[in-house]
Amino acid sequence: MVDLVRHAIALPQQEQDRLRRLAASLPQEDRTRPAPEERPYLRYPPGPGGLLMRLLANRNLGWSAGARMFLFLTDRYWSAATYGQVGWGAVELSPELQADYATVLGIRADDLAVLTGIGLPDGHRPAPRGTVEVAGLVRDVRRLSQEQIEGLCATTEGGRR
Repeated sequence: MVDLVRHAIALPQQEQDRLRRLAASLPQEDRTRPAPEERPYLRYPPGPGGLLMRLLANRNLGWSAGARMFLFLTDRYWSAATYGQVGWGAVELSPELQADYATVLGIRADDLAVLTGIGLPDGHRPAPRGTVEVAGLVRDVRRLSQEQIEGLCATTEGGRR
């Protein structure tokens, strides 16, 4: 999925829209077995950081993939473990970081501020439109197979096939 985002972010708006329509047209995978039990380090305590990390997980973004999404969509780079520490409350969730989570999650920052109780950063502006579309694509493909995602990625490589 990270490669799909890396390619999609560079596409013009019209091509991003086409990619989302293509993703929406693909059959979604049915769950064939129960969800595996969460690993202990992913069982975050209640609080804003845990909420945000659970929302990332809902998009099939673990610590490493999430860190790469932050880099591609917000230009923020932290180690994957640092994002895990946000979930555990060991790293402060600042208004600026929360705005970055909003971008990656494809959620309006003011809505996320209400959920977490953390205000918006001074002078906050919504994420650029192309970024919003790519974050939506991440949400759209969460129930597609790896092969389907690779096929979508192939349509974006090399100036679109």
